[in-house]
Amino acid sequence: MQEKFYKSKLLPKETLKALMSRRDGPAMLRFSICYSCWLLAGAWVVMSWGASWAAIISSHVVFGVCCVSMFAALHESGHGTAFKSKTVNYIVATIAGMAHIYPYYLFRELHFAHHRYTQIPGKDPEISIGNQPAPSIL
Repeated sequence: MQEKFYKSKLLPKETLKALMSRRDGPAMLRFSICYSCWLLAGAWVVMSWGASWAAIISSHVVFGVCCVSMFAALHESGHGTAFKSKTVNYIVATIAGMAHIYPYYLFRELHFAHHRYTQIPGKDPEISIGNQPAPSIL
């Protein structure tokens, strides 16, 4: 995806560029924390089986938050924006995709199609089923 959409006059382009600089070290630290929390929350879900409803519900809420964070890792590394290295982006996207049983290459194809056809019923795969607009309850 090579498009450039930046048009803000509030933040100079140079400042934005400095804020968006990619570095593998800090990004890997954040991903390691995210992945560790996901693993620990998953272990808590398993350990809460047979426990009180409060423990079961709490563990699932925390695990859900961690799953959303893992999807963010998949999304950003799928775009190639999380890490400076393309290889590290690929590895992290693969690991994060496995956390959702959603292969990286499938996510990338569907998500980039979504970016090409955003909000066009029948073409945007996130709002379409079988080249037809998804049914709406509204």
